Amino acid sequence: MKKEIPVQKSTSLINPGCVVLASLKYKEKANIITLAWQTPLSIKPKLLGISVGFSRFSHDMIQNAGEFAINIPGKNLLEAVHGCGRISGKDTDKFQKFHLTEEPSANIPSPGVEDCLGIIECTLVDQFTTGDHTFFVGRVLGAKAEETAYDFDKFCWKTQPESELLYHLGGNHYLTGSSYLKI
Repeated sequence: MKKEIPVQKSTSLINPGCVVLASLKYKEKANIITLAWQTPLSIKPKLLGISVGFSRFSHDMIQNAGEFAINIPGKNLLEAVHGCGRISGKDTDKFQKFHLTEEPSANIPSPGVEDCLGIIECTLVDQFTTGDHTFFVGRVLGAKAEETAYDFDKFCWKTQPESELLYHLGGNHYLTGSSYLKI
């Protein structure tokens, strides 16, 4: 027997989504935003999408920069991931505050996050208003992953503690492939 879930909580059925850090730079200001709403969209061309609330400082930065990097953090970055999603980058340098390192991108001016397990560089090709968010569509221009964490023969993350990704369950609740975490 199934129990009813309130519509406002219905997305919890399809969460968890792998948490990502979107990084970008506009007018020499770098910023990071934590996102749980991301998805592959197309194989040819290779497209992915991220959903960002209108009120977020990064929202207008993405529109103006026309690009973003998707960074895939491991569980060792839980506190930084949580923090980057809780404070605005308007007046805070999140790279500095959370001891994260900018990694130059090969295909876009915006940096990646060196501390993450993987980075996907995207140029903005489309956007759609979806309620109180904008769904940004990025064309993948390049991607890279840590050799110790990623299986380049199988094209998947290795099953080892060092390559456990974070999944957001809502609020302060996260899990990994083998552990439930709350911060």
